[in-house]
Amino acid sequence: ALDVDNWENAAQTLSVAGIDLQALYDAPDAVTIESGKPGHGKLLYAMPFGLVLPSKKLNTDGQVALELRCGTSAGTTVQDVIPPSMHPETGQAYRWGGRGRWDRLPTIPFDLLTFWQEQLVTPEPSVSASNFLSTDLSEVRSALTYLPPDCPREDWLTVGMGLHHLG
Repeated sequence: ALDVDNWENAAQTLSVAGIDLQALYDAPDAVTIESGKPGHGKLLYAMPFGLVLPSKKLNTDGQVALELRCGTSAGTTVQDVIPPSMHPETGQAYRWGGRGRWDRLPTIPFDLLTFWQEQLVTPEPSVSASNFLSTDLSEVRSALTYLPPDCPREDWLTVGMGLHHLG
C-alpha cells in the first residue's frame, strides 16, 4: 500500500524521484481506499511474487507525508483496514475508489518499487579525520589496565573519550 497522509508533501516527495502521485491515482487499474479525510488516501498494489518489503514512513517537516506499507523488518506482513470498516476520526466508512478492482490489484509500478527499495538503504557513515580521537599508545595501554575484558562497550567508549567514568 502507498498510504498518503499529506497529499502535498507526498506528491512533492515522490516527484523528486520522478513519480507522479496524481498519475498513480488516475491509472486505469488504480485501486484506492478513501477515508473521507482530506489530503489522505491509499493506493493498493500487488508485489512481485514472493517479495515482502519492510514498511517505510517518509516524513516531511516532522510529519508523515506517506508510508510504504507491506511488511515488517522481520519479513512478516502488515494489515490495512479496508471498506466498509469505519474510519476512527471521520466516522465515515472507508470506500473503494479508483478505476481498478480490489480483487485484481495491479502490480506495483517499477518506479515506485525502485523508490521504495532505495528508501530502505541506509547510507554508510562517512569516515573523516574528525571521526577519530587523538590518542597515543600509552593512553590505550593505560585504559586497558582499568577495563575488565567483559565490560560493556559503553565503558570502552567513555574511557576512549577521556571521561574515565566506569559506572
